[in-house]
Amino acid sequence: MVKATLVDEAELTKGFTNAAGPQNATGQSNGDPNPYWPQNQPAQWASNFGQRAAKTLATSVNNALAATSPAIKGLSDQLAPALKKHANALGKWVIGSAQRNERFTALLWWKQALCSSSLQRSYRELSPAGTAIALSFDLGSVSGAPVPLSVEYFLRETIRNVLPENPKLTLADLVAATKNDDAVDPCLPTAPSGSPHRISLREFLSVVRQAVPADETIPAYAGVVPSTSLPVSEWAVWLLRDHLAEILTVPEA
Repeated sequence: MVKATLVDEAELTKGFTNAAGPQNATGQSNGDPNPYWPQNQPAQWASNFGQRAAKTLATSVNNALAATSPAIKGLSDQLAPALKKHANALGKWVIGSAQRNERFTALLWWKQALCSSSLQRSYRELSPAGTAIALSFDLGSVSGAPVPLSVEYFLRETIRNVLPENPKLTLADLVAATKNDDAVDPCLPTAPSGSPHRISLREFLSVVRQAVPADETIPAYAGVVPSTSLPVSEWAVWLLRDHLAEILTVPEA
């Protein structure tokens, strides 16, 4: 705890008395007094008074600070780790905030441009199935993971910008369109091998690119029957969720 240290009033009085003239009220001198009285030699007196008064004040203040200095240093040593910790936390927050703002700007630009960075072409040039695959992949790549629920609605609205009618597709339609669309390959993961087993929709569409499974095996892969029907926007949201899950499960470098 830092305690206040008072200026030595007696020493300060003695010093100012010395600065005021050759003697104090009792006719005595305190050490090294001003040899001049102001009424006799005002110019010389003023010069000596200023020097002696300044020296007296500075000495008293410095002595008081010297007594307080160790306590202040101790307090500084105690506060330094906490201040460093909070400074690091603040620095991380500032960096994170800048990254979030940069990502938000990128999302808005992406939605306005409606250009696939992975395919280097407009989404309007793709089939409805290709639009769902490419849009969901590109959005996940731009947004990163995790993301708030609003990102799914952001995707739905972007789909409607490209496909205002937002047509419904069955899983069989999605499979057939994907099989015949070479453009979507950069947006799909590596196809898993082995016998039919439950995998993500994105992985299933990668399997489809190699060979369309028999209808009776599709539920084993996708968890739903081929006749399952959804608007393009909902297939896109499903694919986005798969992509975000992939991002979250990849270990950081």
